[in-house]
Amino acid sequence: MSEHSQKHGHSHKQEASGGVMQSSARVLEPPPSELRPILEWQQVSLEFAGRQVLHDLTAWVGAGELTCLCGSNGAGKTQMVRLGLGFMRPAVGKIILLGGDPSETRHKVGYVPQLKAFNRSFPATVEDALVAAIRGAWPLFRRGGERDRAAAALQRVGGLTLLDKDISVLSGGELQRVFVARALLQDPELLVLDEPLAAIDTKGRAQLMDLMGELRAAKKITILLITHSEPVVRSLADRVIFLDKGHLVGWGETSRMLAIDELRDVAFIGHDHESAIHGEEG
Repeated sequence: MSEHSQKHGHSHKQEASGGVMQSSARVLEPPPSELRPILEWQQVSLEFAGRQVLHDLTAWVGAGELTCLCGSNGAGKTQMVRLGLGFMRPAVGKIILLGGDPSETRHKVGYVPQLKAFNRSFPATVEDALVAAIRGAWPLFRRGGERDRAAAALQRVGGLTLLDKDISVLSGGELQRVFVARALLQDPELLVLDEPLAAIDTKGRAQLMDLMGELRAAKKITILLITHSEPVVRSLADRVIFLDKGHLVGWGETSRMLAIDELRDVAFIGHDHESAIHGEEG
């Protein structure tokens, strides 16, 4: 990265071949050294299905911050997170999660998947789903204190009234609230949310934005949020990591990164999932 780019963060043109921003134009400004790294990718490359999908990535997420991971469809965001959680192994490089190997430390991570990955027709109540997370197995009966723990988790995310509801009747916003409660049950050090606002109506999205803002303000948990939404990044993120076709092209404080047109174009133009809302009640 040139000294001029470091100091001024000017807009940069993309490389004609392949559309990836030129390496000299990348704007990479890591968090300050006093922040403890929670999740680190060290010179990581990944091959998947016979092609290289991540190219020599070095980045990290700082303790107590909310970091957004952004990029167009196919940029490599999911693979980067799966590597970080130890579900995949890099072809080259090293991953450090909470100071150790991800396979040994990922139990300290709470994960909130995309809604589309969940079968809402499964016959269960919210309490069933939360107690199953507590126990690590589907509950055929209740043990002392499990309902109280489930209720406390829902209370933490403002969803106590959902405890006895069937999962099948929940709106998108309500279901995501339950997922966040489930992820927080074990008091994780890192919370990873994958497009949590996709296909949720305006009311539900506003409620979840408020919830994520509260979690961020508390500074008790580090959050990695995958999103295509520029308003979400602008409102919530301390820092942003931008991927473009498997390359790290931007990393730094939110205001600095969003001032660079090419980074915003790579991540947000034509990809904002707020346009994919299906009219659910929030």
